[in-house]
Amino acid sequence: MLPDDTVKTGLSILRRIGQVLAGCWQLILMLGFFAIGPVISFVGLQSPIVTLALSVFLILGGLCLQTDRRLGLPIAPLALAVVALFLLVAGASLYWTPDMDAAERQLIQFAYTLLPIACAIGVLMRLPDRLVRRLEWAFIAGILIGMTILVFEVKEGQPLHYWVQGLKPGELSINTFNRALVGMAMLVFPTVGLVLARGQNNLAIVIPVGYGALLTQTESQTALLGVAVGAIVYVMAVRVPKFTAGMVGGIFVALSIGAVPVAFAFDASGLVHADWLMLSARHRIEVWHFAAEKIMAAPWLGYGLESAQATFPKAGEISSILPHDINMVHRHPHNLFLQIWYEFGALGAAVVMIAGLAMLWRLSKLASRAGQAGIATFSACLAMVAVTSFSIWHTWFMCTLALALFSVLLLARDPLPVVKPSASTGSNADDKAKQSDPENPEPAGV
Repeated sequence: MLPDDTVKTGLSILRRIGQVLAGCWQLILMLGFFAIGPVISFVGLQSPIVTLALSVFLILGGLCLQTDRRLGLPIAPLALAVVALFLLVAGASLYWTPDMDAAERQLIQFAYTLLPIACAIGVLMRLPDRLVRRLEWAFIAGILIGMTILVFEVKEGQPLHYWVQGLKPGELSINTFNRALVGMAMLVFPTVGLVLARGQNNLAIVIPVGYGALLTQTESQTALLGVAVGAIVYVMAVRVPKFTAGMVGGIFVALSIGAVPVAFAFDASGLVHADWLMLSARHRIEVWHFAAEKIMAAPWLGYGLESAQATFPKAGEISSILPHDINMVHRHPHNLFLQIWYEFGALGAAVVMIAGLAMLWRLSKLASRAGQAGIATFSACLAMVAVTSFSIWHTWFMCTLALALFSVLLLARDPLPVVKPSASTGSNADDKAKQSDPENPEPAGV
């Protein structure tokens, strides 16, 4: 065999290996996007596994599998800037936090969770159209299966959750199952957008309505609130997109700035002693008031990362209305904005406000279907974290939010429908269709 033939054979083998690796990579990505729904519904606390696995494989594809000229590892400047700014503020707060060890662990967790997600976004926005379409179908199928699992769990008393965790009847915490419900609520509206993009209007209505109806049979008021708010905002975003984006942004700014005054106002209103209000809601007002008073003692820089977990007292030390046999330990203020103010002060509140507005602005600039789904998802998550019963630093929550963002970006990359040329239109029909479709601009980095 001549040297030239040997080189050609070697290159051919390498190309074949590259094709096999690229195929395996795409298959793994499809399985990952399909797994989102079942994992969230089955073991909601394990969403970080799926999120980080998807992020890593997206990055590996961008670095090693140059199967498409657009792939690469491009920079998503907005995502990286937001993450870097947040890590900077969180890192600086280590100098005054009361629990240095816990804060350092949390900061490391932030870094290895958020940085891969930010890098993966840049690759996701440049995937080949054919792969995007496959990932979308995999995601939709997984979400529908996940919702089916949740229906079964609600109707049968969560047998799968008991089985997965190896618990006996009665040992499962209601909060564990509620996290699965909240996680799925974060993914409802990206799914609606993807289904609408495929012309399945009836299914797009059934998904949020059906899931909302399911939530009425559970104890997760947080998830129900998120779906209700998201549905309202979605309809508004379709009808009046610019007004809706501005409205959501205005509410976000108002909550970011006014969280502490609002907490004092709720306490002064006397709602704590309103018998018509649920006990959990009345106690939430007490917790918010306690947090607001502590914030006023350190308004500029707060108490540092993980300070809420280190300094928040037991419920009995806060509440005047809870039964004496309830003495649970609080780990956070049960409110996104109050937790930010508590741990990072006005500095952190400003950073989060800027980051949230930047994300909202970028979502509003996506193609219309993706923008609508993105703003609705943003609003649903905002409604849930504003009154949440779990810490915003929980990795499962942050990773599920990232999965919702991934699915919105898939929708932003949704390929144009194929328009077959006809005798009357000529062979340039496809090009004309592409040029005339205002809902599908060229993708851009996030």
